[in-house]
Amino acid sequence: MAFTGTPAVTVEEMDTVRRDTWRTSAVAVVGVILLTLLVFRWKTHALLVLLALAAGVVWSFGAVRLELGHLNLITSAFISTLVGVGVAYGIHPVSEYELEGAHTGDVVATVRESYRRTGPAIAAAGGTTAVAFLSILLMRFRGFAELGLVAGVGVVLCLISAMVCLPAILVVYGRWRRNRDTERRDSPRPLDRLWLERMAGRVCRYPRTTTVLAIAVTGWLGWVATGLTFDSNILELLPRDAESVRYQRRVALESDLSPVFNLVVAEDFQELDAMRARARREPSIARFESALRFLPEEPVEAREMLAGWRRLLDGLRLPPTPRPIRRPDLLASLRGLEDILARSADAAFAAGLGHIAGPLEKARAEAEGCIEVAAAAPAEAVSEWNDGQQALMGWRDEILAFLGEATRAEPPSPESLPDELRERFFTRTGKPLGFLFPSGSVFDPDELERYVGASLRVSDDAIGFPFMFLKMSNRITTGFYRAVILGAVLVFVILLIDLRSLRHAVLAAAPLAIGVIWALGAMRLLGLSFNFANLVAMPLIVGVGIDNGVHVVHRVRLEGSAGMDVVLRHTGRAILISSLTTMIGFGSLSLASHRGLESLGVLLLLGVGSCLVASIVVLPNLLVVLGQVRARRRSATGRGF
Repeated sequence: MAFTGTPAVTVEEMDTVRRDTWRTSAVAVVGVILLTLLVFRWKTHALLVLLALAAGVVWSFGAVRLELGHLNLITSAFISTLVGVGVAYGIHPVSEYELEGAHTGDVVATVRESYRRTGPAIAAAGGTTAVAFLSILLMRFRGFAELGLVAGVGVVLCLISAMVCLPAILVVYGRWRRNRDTERRDSPRPLDRLWLERMAGRVCRYPRTTTVLAIAVTGWLGWVATGLTFDSNILELLPRDAESVRYQRRVALESDLSPVFNLVVAEDFQELDAMRARARREPSIARFESALRFLPEEPVEAREMLAGWRRLLDGLRLPPTPRPIRRPDLLASLRGLEDILARSADAAFAAGLGHIAGPLEKARAEAEGCIEVAAAAPAEAVSEWNDGQQALMGWRDEILAFLGEATRAEPPSPESLPDELRERFFTRTGKPLGFLFPSGSVFDPDELERYVGASLRVSDDAIGFPFMFLKMSNRITTGFYRAVILGAVLVFVILLIDLRSLRHAVLAAAPLAIGVIWALGAMRLLGLSFNFANLVAMPLIVGVGIDNGVHVVHRVRLEGSAGMDVVLRHTGRAILISSLTTMIGFGSLSLASHRGLESLGVLLLLGVGSCLVASIVVLPNLLVVLGQVRARRRSATGRGF
């Protein structure tokens, strides 16, 4: 036994989403906490960043309560998203604060200088991210639109917390700790030893080679990405291993009881019959189910046919009692039957009628087997055969009585149909219904369009899940293109306003473009595809991926004369930390049991990771090649190291 159906699937799906929301949120929060504790030189600084993030998240929950009053299947992912993105706005100034010496000097001056160096880039990055998230509102599918709203507002609130609350917290804490030595500066953290001492100075060692290689890889992955597909089967997004989902798939794709159909309503049976005729001419419609199936097409001919059957039954003369079975008579009859079947099979074969000769030969073999059974059966078996023959005669009489009663009944009419059929095939006002079942899978986009078009040719008022599924699919996909295009345009406009240079705006956007191409190519190589759940990842990647390029270009404009290695030691460190925390927040979704959330998390992880590599490897070398900055600083020593 199995329990399934739309209500059962909905209940299991929502239970899974609730569990996934708590699990992924916990993983995101714990992962971000552990990472920040690991990478900051002063552990307390990690807690201060998280305190500012917590304020922004709490404000965001309040905003969600005021805006919507609820979370749904899709917006439940905003918690992990906000934790991963919002923490970055505190990481950049605090990272710079540490490199400036933190509270070992004038706290107010150090905080002010840290925010002077990072604040404009943080504000620009937060603005572009919020705009990219809010562009999801253009997706006419309500679930995605609500995600764009809550994520966009949440980013703004986390940005405000990082720009207003965090500097005040740093000053208060720094003054309190300045003259204390109970928390000394830790030794360089593993990330600092890896990045500051080894990697930052080597990133731009071979700028031309790195740039050419990056262009080649981008071109190859861009070509690979052209083969990406879109999986429109929503059953593949539902919770893995759920009983209701497993059997819903079988019912929808394999069973005649499939819940996937379109529905038509007729004014009368004449119109319903015309609809049935039109449906039979449509290859995309497998069958037309209605009350017509239980009604004769020609009532007069049906009555005449019943009268003929009644005369046949009345004229039928059968022996009232069976003759006793005797073994010799039975064997003689069976041998005679075998002989007739053998001669018939030979004649059919000689006439070239192989399709008849085969079944006749099979019947002859069955008769031969019966002869062997009858000849070898003990005497007690003959008595059992006689008892069985008596029971068979009783069943014959019951069947004849039933058929006689049926031939004397009137042909069925709409009024005489059982209540169970009337409830299924009639509206409450008595209008007949027709069910149009597809010949193919409605989760194949081409087949879905053909089937919906055929349903509309049967009736202009056809409606049902496939019809609504097609509209929903078109809304999501068209809204996706609008959201991505407009989001990218608005992000670029903000970059132009912020940087006031077309060249610098293009350079700041380059890591995002490269990262997106790499992520799409990686999707194809990993055998992944787009679906209705992970489409929303692209606007999210646009919003998050643009941040890194903005920070690099801002820092180059501020102190690029010191060399790219200095820029990377400062901004690169913060980018590395913030991107890793964002990847933890997004990556936690890939642990979800709900496959839609899982695919969203995987794509976000690929996108943010690709943008990270493009921003700290490709963009610095590109800037050096274009002459925007030197590869190395003038002196071997530098401020803050």
